[in-house]
Amino acid sequence: MPATAVNAELSPGVDATRPAPQSSALKVLATLPASKSPDKITGSSLLDEELTEVSRRGVELHTLWQDVPDGWRPRVLTVHTAPRWLNLPSTLRAFAYSSQSRFRASLEAPTRFKRADLARLQLAIADIVRREELQLIHSHWIRPAGTGAVLASELTGVPLVFTLRGADVFCEPSINYGQTLDPWTKKRIKHALSVADRIICVSTKIQERAHELGADPAKTQVIVKGVHEDRFVPGDREEAKRRLKLASRPTVLFVGAFGPWKGIADLLEAFRTVRQQVPDAQIVFCGKGAMESDIQAFVEQHDLGDDVTIAGYIGREALPTYFQACDVFVLPSLTEGSGNVILEASACGRPSVGTRVGGIPDYIAEGETGLLANKQDPVDLADKLIAILADESLGAQMGAEARRRVEAEFRYDQMIERTVAVYHEVLS
Repeated sequence: MPATAVNAELSPGVDATRPAPQSSALKVLATLPASKSPDKITGSSLLDEELTEVSRRGVELHTLWQDVPDGWRPRVLTVHTAPRWLNLPSTLRAFAYSSQSRFRASLEAPTRFKRADLARLQLAIADIVRREELQLIHSHWIRPAGTGAVLASELTGVPLVFTLRGADVFCEPSINYGQTLDPWTKKRIKHALSVADRIICVSTKIQERAHELGADPAKTQVIVKGVHEDRFVPGDREEAKRRLKLASRPTVLFVGAFGPWKGIADLLEAFRTVRQQVPDAQIVFCGKGAMESDIQAFVEQHDLGDDVTIAGYIGREALPTYFQACDVFVLPSLTEGSGNVILEASACGRPSVGTRVGGIPDYIAEGETGLLANKQDPVDLADKLIAILADESLGAQMGAEARRRVEAEFRYDQMIERTVAVYHEVLS
């Protein structure tokens, strides 16, 4: 039984993000994290923005999810749902395909049931591609489950494009982070990379990692992330602090998930050192995650209640004000695919300090738009933060160069145009 589609037709004027139907539109199936709430397009707000802009370039987008949230409104995407296990014909078909040796490489798994589950999704994707006459599959983060829809591409003959974003190929064993730590998933990823028609990498380090995992260098290319330079703009620092009810003090800003891979523990230790040299410094944490209680415990233990603000999750609309309010942005990650938040800080004319991991060095020009610190080195991280906080002219100079570099190299429209160009190149 074919997957069922969520009705994507809306009354005129209901949703301006959905492009008008075009007979000549490029038709793409994108494998994406499912939305968890009715007001989000997918499970990633950054990807929501990308998909919206891609659709405005005349690309008709489809995807497959297991479930659709109650109240979810169709926009940008046509969502198809996968057949359930209780659908006997679909289940028997999945087991039949998972038993064939020629499909084993794309369905590597420790049990027959898991192989059949992978096949079930792949076959549903293939059904959608055939029924909707789609021309290309674009797999984000090598979804689903490290297969990248390889089997669906093989069965339908449509080309397969990946965008590698970090967690799919990077790993950090010290915190049990990364898909390639699982040996079965790693096998599927290596096979997927070996047969992809094109692999987009959001940083040069991801490109290098793709080559290590078996990707053909001739089929990989770097497309750096972009930032909406018209939304993230320079602003008066003191006015931004007043709007956010922050004290008029030297301010360090962190924006991201409160997870161990973001180097939260190192940042807290570094901030204690910063305060020895810059006694009136304060730090603002924007985000949410499991380590929020660790931050709060650290603050209480070291009596930093007046110096640390946990702002919680901040929506995209309010974020520019936080960047405008800071003196320096910090991203002390243990592993990082790219640098969206670095670009947002840069677009607001603020310097950044980040660790020398993953894609961060692609997004911070050392000594020009910010400084790079050693991974898991709170002392070095503190030194870099102090260097900028203690020299207002240096911070201003770096911030101005950061904004200039965004306008020249990291505009959002450039990223989208390069991505759509890949679709046409692959199809040609």
